[in-house]
Amino acid sequence: WMPPCRVLVENVSMWFMLFSICHKTILGFSVVSVINGVFIQETFRVAGADDQIMTRAQEKATKRHQSKMQALFEAADTSGDGQVDREEFEAVLATKTVRTWLAAMGLAVEDAQTLFTLIDNGKGTISVEEMMQGVGRLKG
Repeated sequence: WMPPCRVLVENVSMWFMLFSICHKTILGFSVVSVINGVFIQETFRVAGADDQIMTRAQEKATKRHQSKMQALFEAADTSGDGQVDREEFEAVLATKTVRTWLAAMGLAVEDAQTLFTLIDNGKGTISVEEMMQGVGRLKG
């Protein structure tokens, strides 16, 4: 930096030295930013392809789904017998809040009777495990 700046100050003007320093600084920061961006992009690409990370993310999503279905089951089981029958299920799905909540999770409920039939294994009641598995199957 010193020889070019000295030449500019002595032979041209001091203002060219300031321009040269600003130019080199801006260019230096720009190059460092581009290199940083390339490293970050490559890190995200490798992390996205890592099987362990994808497995952990899927496990977390499954646990979240289970806790949400547990909460829905507890809200639907008004009799407290550990089973939800068709009437309890339809009653809880009659509320707009529950329908909106299920739609936000990726399960739009148009007909509570059809949904109950799809989740039920033929006993006429749904256990918490059946609800978790059935809703998980329907969500995909």
